Amino acid sequence: MITVERLQAPDAAYVELLDKTVFGNRGLAFRRTNWPDVVARWQRLGGAFLVARDGDRTVGTYALVPHPIQLAGQDVTAWYRAALSVAPDTRGQGVGAQLAAEVKRLFVDEAEGPVVCYGIVERDNEPSQRVQIGVGYAPIAACVALPVGSLRPRGCEGFGPLEASEVDHVAGLLAERWSGHVLGTDFRGSLSPDDTRVLRVDGRIVASLTGRLTSVDITAMPGVRGGLLRAASPLLRQLTPLFATRPNRHLVLANLWWETPEALARLVSAALHEHRVAHGIVFTDYRSPLRPVFRDGLRGPVHKLVPAPALDVWAGWKGLTDEAIRALSDLPHAFAPGDAA
Repeated sequence: MITVERLQAPDAAYVELLDKTVFGNRGLAFRRTNWPDVVARWQRLGGAFLVARDGDRTVGTYALVPHPIQLAGQDVTAWYRAALSVAPDTRGQGVGAQLAAEVKRLFVDEAEGPVVCYGIVERDNEPSQRVQIGVGYAPIAACVALPVGSLRPRGCEGFGPLEASEVDHVAGLLAERWSGHVLGTDFRGSLSPDDTRVLRVDGRIVASLTGRLTSVDITAMPGVRGGLLRAASPLLRQLTPLFATRPNRHLVLANLWWETPEALARLVSAALHEHRVAHGIVFTDYRSPLRPVFRDGLRGPVHKLVPAPALDVWAGWKGLTDEAIRALSDLPHAFAPGDAA
């Protein structure tokens, strides 16, 4: 019998199941390999963790990260689904549906005040879509992952960490750039000198970004069969030293601001160079001002990569005004200014 409960903190079995989970549906599939760091960050952000157990065995996990937002002037508590995982041998038995139903009960149905709970689902991932439909969620918007990269990223003059004295200034720049987006109003809390980098020209900030390092193990790629990928792995490891990057790691980019596309390209390249990674990814929606910049404006040290699979944002909510419900389609902008995952 499967039971679902909320944990005070994720235990070792919780993290172990995440570590074994292969994410992705068709085409690109991967495992994240830095889960202890990721889970610790979710805890610092006030995350909530649910677990599904079959007896003493952990067979499913669900993690949410909270952040306050405004929708059409209404203060709303938003919960972002950061990860849902199910043990491979129990898939198709309703474990994900039980977890999702309990999340809806705890964080939507029994919530005090206006609330929205949302997450990203690959457009061709029919089992995950059925889970969302089963708990009464609805697709509210489409979004996309915009990847860029360079095998030989370069540092540049003027690149450096955000100073504590500059946080308010950069938060103001971001708020102005993203003023047309409902989640682009409060950036101060997500700007950390530890992982926010800026580009300065004559002492003046001309671009900013927050880069959070993620480590992955790729298990499948579009157009590449598993046997070929395994056979190529030793060769890829031998070729890696020829480049200035480390394999299977990338930066999740957020808090992006720029005076010019050229300044942003130089900053992205320098951030990749600092972490010795080949590419970065930013999640945003199809109307974002980031799209034309990443599609047309990045030049020189940073190159556009093939886009990731199409994604949809699914959400459930309670207590929202009619205007706030209409504004739900702006939720994907959460992934442009600040990344929760």
